[in-house]
Amino acid sequence: MEVRSILEVAFEWFCECGAFEQLRKQSKCYSADSTEKTVYRFVFKMDLMDLLDFNATLGNLAIVEPLNAINVFQEVSYIVIHTLSWIPDLLLSSQVLVVVRFSSVPPYQESISSWNLAGNGQPNLMKICGIISGITAVTQYTQSARFYCPHSDCLGSAKYCYIRVHMAGKTENVTVRSDFVCRYCGCSLLEDVTCRTLADKCIVQVISPLTVDRKLWINTGCGKFYQTIPIYVRDELIREVQIGCYCSFVLLPSCEIHSSSLELHCTPVFEANNIEKMSSSPFLNLLPSSLPNRIEMLHKDRGSSAWSFVSSLSYCFGASVTPPGTFFHLKMFLLMSLLLLHSSDCPEDTKQANSRHLHLLVIADDLLRIQRLFLYMASFAKRMLVYSPPSDLFPSCCRDPFGSGTFMINAGCISLASDGVCLIPNAAVLKKDEKDKLQCALENGCMAVKVPKNFGSYQGRQVTMPLTSSVWVCSEPSQKSSHHAVPDDDPVLNMGLSECSTLPRVFVDQFSLVFNLSGSAEQFENSDESVCEEVLRKAIDHEEDEDVMYISDEEMSQFLHHAGQKHVSLTVAAQDLIQGYYLASRRTKNSLSTVGADFPSSALQHLTSLAIAHAKLSLRSEYGEKLVGLRAIHIVDGGETFISQGLRIHPRFRGLGLSTRLIDAIHKHIRQEYPKVCRERFTTKSDNIERLSIQKKYGDTALFERDILAFYVNRETLKPHHLEAVAGTFDLKVKACSRLFLYNFILNDSVANMFPGRTIVVDWEPFEALRSNINCLFEEGDCVFSDRDANDCSTGVLPKSFAHGRRSPRVSEEDVVMAIVLYEDSIKWKYGYSGLGPVDPPSPSSDGAEFFGPKNDIRMEQIQERIRRFCSTFKDGHYSPFKVFVHEE
Repeated sequence: MEVRSILEVAFEWFCECGAFEQLRKQSKCYSADSTEKTVYRFVFKMDLMDLLDFNATLGNLAIVEPLNAINVFQEVSYIVIHTLSWIPDLLLSSQVLVVVRFSSVPPYQESISSWNLAGNGQPNLMKICGIISGITAVTQYTQSARFYCPHSDCLGSAKYCYIRVHMAGKTENVTVRSDFVCRYCGCSLLEDVTCRTLADKCIVQVISPLTVDRKLWINTGCGKFYQTIPIYVRDELIREVQIGCYCSFVLLPSCEIHSSSLELHCTPVFEANNIEKMSSSPFLNLLPSSLPNRIEMLHKDRGSSAWSFVSSLSYCFGASVTPPGTFFHLKMFLLMSLLLLHSSDCPEDTKQANSRHLHLLVIADDLLRIQRLFLYMASFAKRMLVYSPPSDLFPSCCRDPFGSGTFMINAGCISLASDGVCLIPNAAVLKKDEKDKLQCALENGCMAVKVPKNFGSYQGRQVTMPLTSSVWVCSEPSQKSSHHAVPDDDPVLNMGLSECSTLPRVFVDQFSLVFNLSGSAEQFENSDESVCEEVLRKAIDHEEDEDVMYISDEEMSQFLHHAGQKHVSLTVAAQDLIQGYYLASRRTKNSLSTVGADFPSSALQHLTSLAIAHAKLSLRSEYGEKLVGLRAIHIVDGGETFISQGLRIHPRFRGLGLSTRLIDAIHKHIRQEYPKVCRERFTTKSDNIERLSIQKKYGDTALFERDILAFYVNRETLKPHHLEAVAGTFDLKVKACSRLFLYNFILNDSVANMFPGRTIVVDWEPFEALRSNINCLFEEGDCVFSDRDANDCSTGVLPKSFAHGRRSPRVSEEDVVMAIVLYEDSIKWKYGYSGLGPVDPPSPSSDGAEFFGPKNDIRMEQIQERIRRFCSTFKDGHYSPFKVFVHEE
């Protein structure tokens, strides 16, 4: 294909993929800036698969010779800008620097060596995936520089005749050095240092499965190969790299040849063209989004109870490691911790993201069985690392091995376990400084790495990294704790954790929960004899019917992935219960002068996280088969209208115009996938200034405005005789409506036109009163009332009153009760007191009803009433605002 035709095809592709619009917007920013620039840099994102579908020749050029393809796009960009006069100061094509970020590149599967790279004149695009295990300090490199001929009468003395820009995969001396000569007169060129443009770069080390399987050989020529892949990351891509993250890298590989008196040395160079963060376990996205059949049946069977379903999962989970019923509360907490790690709707900022990671300390006599349980449970996490003393637990600092003169941060086990579990089998292997670092990391939610003194200008610098993994620790009890007998009926325990563990109290206080199984009934019931008995029972059990309580590992992984996608929020009653328990516990501690430990200020965060996890495990947020997302779209009116709901932008990124971009993306998707749709409906509050400004920008028309009256009613007041007495005070009598009545009479034109804008608002969604929307207007569990029934309407009397009610999913008070039950186990052993009294789990030798049957419901209701009485001892703790308690701490 001729060069001219390639430029034409590239221009058509620019218009097709949206690059033309990106070029216009970036040029507009440059033209608004009065500062004179030597080089104008433009960044485009292109999907390689779409490019291949558009034109195979141009797509093949981008794969085989990506630098030549970028040069074609650069020439097209210059022609467009120069022709349309978008940047008046742009004179030559050498002033345009185009960076193309390719995506949808197929993964690399072949073998490679440095000599293969040296033999290739042009680097091919390749993609690898891996975990970032190290990162150097950010330094600067020359992005562009201007040279000129010293002779004023030479053509080479023109202002923009010699402009050199960085080439992917090349080092600094390719862009800037002193031996460049003028092609007109042969004189040495001089650099105009005022026009040099500097940018940021760093080097990351990536652990890839290709290096583990030896499919990616990076032979250095000296009989060595890299176990980690060094990748150069430049410019805005630096923001995408973080130690422990699992990313996909689109690379431009090349090779540097160093000659010496004896031999040639070949050094491979990998430069990142594009970086995309990926899930730590990509295979989870391949799991079905629905519930496994066995768990769905179990949920339906236990649906009448607020606690039975989660209790059943905890009872049977890990049955292949420990008998059912043993370590009941411990297994329940581990399930909650795993679910929070699988959650996709949690915030990403460091301060709130810590609520996703619950840290656990277990004190037990027989660590072997606990370690086996931990290993089994942690296998369901997205990533799991087991710490052993030869390896580093925390990130460390060393000199940059690539010769930049700076430092490199190497990841430890905790950093590499990002979004997963870091398991420490025995706390006794930790040294004192490691315990101190772990204590600070758990307390602050971040890890600090100090740069040693021998790094020159970097001396005294401190690098901070967030703690993005859950830490599970096992520990042995102290010798004297085994001789203590703990009274079960004493509401205020006299033995603190300092007497039952070799670990210092200030260290233990930083864990979310602590379970002391030393000398407990669970530890005794889970002895070798009981385990052998359970194994023999399963071996001789020849019943053909499969146990309904048995859940396979695949089904549990699918369930955790499914439940983690659910979105829940706290009800007012749940918030009041958490705050009431928190205040009551703090004041109970203050009344016990013999106890020296403060009630943890992190209790609010941990209790909220546990309550949310219990609600997700209970599938309490599930309603029908609808998923709640950041931007929910509902196609209604027979495919002619879509309802948008839930426009939410993260607080860190507000004010950047992302709402408008999200709306534009939704409109584009609707036009492509649902061409029949011709209008959009949405609701918003009258004080939502940001959303109203967007509505004004798009010229949306307001249909009507209504007031909102919200009432909070205690469950105790919802008695039938109370409701009947209140209903008798009204002249208007309402009657319950069926789905058929709603379809035949309410959605009839004569009645539907009476609604403002012919619109019925249900759970913030404005539906037009059409019979085609009956499935949206009436769902299972809805409460619909009218002043007429079918008999009245059959005589020609039309309804004049209509009411619709739908329950919204929330974290209920029952979820908070279970969270407090788990937290009480920790408080009792951490601080040696409990104002709530004993809430021990059922004995493992008891029947299933003690765990998930009616007996368990009665037990949990008694505990719930005990918590209410405990909270009511300090009445001002019930209705205090949430922010007061955060400020108090």
